Amino acid sequence: MGELRLEVREFESLTRWRWALTTPGGALVADHEVRLDAGCWQYEAFGDLLSYLHWHAAPDRRAEDEARIVAEVGAWIGEQVFGPVAAAMVKARPATVRVTVPAEVEGARSLIFRPLELAHVGASPDLVTASDLAGMLDLARERVTLITVSACWSAALSAGTPALFGARAVDLRLEAPRRAGAESYEVGALKMAGFPPQPDRFVGRTGVMARASAALADASGVPGVLLHGMPGGGKTACTLELAYTHEH
Repeated sequence: MGELRLEVREFESLTRWRWALTTPGGALVADHEVRLDAGCWQYEAFGDLLSYLHWHAAPDRRAEDEARIVAEVGAWIGEQVFGPVAAAMVKARPATVRVTVPAEVEGARSLIFRPLELAHVGASPDLVTASDLAGMLDLARERVTLITVSACWSAALSAGTPALFGARAVDLRLEAPRRAGAESYEVGALKMAGFPPQPDRFVGRTGVMARASAALADASGVPGVLLHGMPGGGKTACTLELAYTHEH
């Protein structure tokens, strides 16, 4: 895996600076003069994405709105913030990119807290079903050592999503534990592995459970159920009850 350096140069404000993408030896790979329109909605979301999602996603379709907003902001970041630098990074993949900003320049440091990782070039990533993922992992069972999967409301953001930042992250290496034998990624064999016990007494949430059970029926044509709401609302209890009810 190669390493690239993405440096902020000629910083004037959070709407005007220049990217310089270079190799470890200092050779210029690509550069881009950033000129952002502070009046567009994508710039507002770029500055505080979580707040923007909170105020601009409809409560009755939050998952869909958040996924759409994140995808559109990601496309905007790829086109406006990174420009040709994004295409150069994609061409150099797989590679580790070390982002550096001038700490002595006021305001520049806040760039590293912007959601740069959402940027994408061209089409959005293809969706992969759980069965497809299990099939792909099964083919690589003797070579796969570490897998991370993240799921959240927006399909892109989560406070619990594993991430590494800072200079030490570039050279960090994690050694996977040794296996006692071949791993199986057969979904049917795993079933309820790792699940907490089924609740001893489950009452209430009749409407939610009825709609969710109908959606999970074999002939429903619905691939899954998403439960969302305030903490303490019973999402985990409902999920456990549904999982054990539809285990077979």
